[in-house]
Amino acid sequence: MSGGLHAIVFGLFGTLVPSGSRERRDAVSHAMADDLGVDRVLFAELFKNSFRERWRGALGSLEETIAALAVRAGGNPTEEAVRRAARRRLDFTRRQITPDPGLPALLDALRADGRRLGLISNCSAEVPALWDGNPLSRQITAPVFSCTVGCCKPDPQIHRLAAAALDTVPERCVFVADGAGGELPGAQAVGMQTIRVRADGVDHGVYGGMGNWEGTTVDTLYDLPAVLGGRNTGRTRR
Repeated sequence: MSGGLHAIVFGLFGTLVPSGSRERRDAVSHAMADDLGVDRVLFAELFKNSFRERWRGALGSLEETIAALAVRAGGNPTEEAVRRAARRRLDFTRRQITPDPGLPALLDALRADGRRLGLISNCSAEVPALWDGNPLSRQITAPVFSCTVGCCKPDPQIHRLAAAALDTVPERCVFVADGAGGELPGAQAVGMQTIRVRADGVDHGVYGGMGNWEGTTVDTLYDLPAVLGGRNTGRTRR
């Protein structure tokens, strides 16, 4: 698979970092609701079900998003309450996107083989707000966040944007992701090669299944060097 390959484009949740459990996400939403003075269950449902709006950036910044959803829940929060809820959400997301300690070394090895590393994430505003402080930002310098560009996987346009950010074309990229929401067929539609990483806990019931896709699947990211024909990092299983 390595012939003519310029870049590796990763998904974030379920690929570079775990997706996290619905229970933990709801617990954070419940605590945010307490900050905002609104019903816990209703706010958690509103936050969960607004993911497509949040991913497209349609609700604005994190603070604007929280305020809008609090109003939908019947509240009228103060600016301080919104800031408190936003800090809570940022703290949760910071922990969620902190990578496995061995992952930066793996990415360094993949990059040392001359490949550029990119990222496409369907995410809301807290992820780009935290990205510069994340260890992965040292290896992945051209991330594409859906809430920033206004389109989401599996829209082929977001894959084209990722290739352009890496100064290459989709046909010279391989997209590596868990496959939720039809992202792998979306990448194939623009000519990218694709590799699926098995992921535990991905909520396909919410985000959608894999779609019509067949291709290479690896158990962990640490299997990538063997599949791509690059150098071995000395670690193939977690």
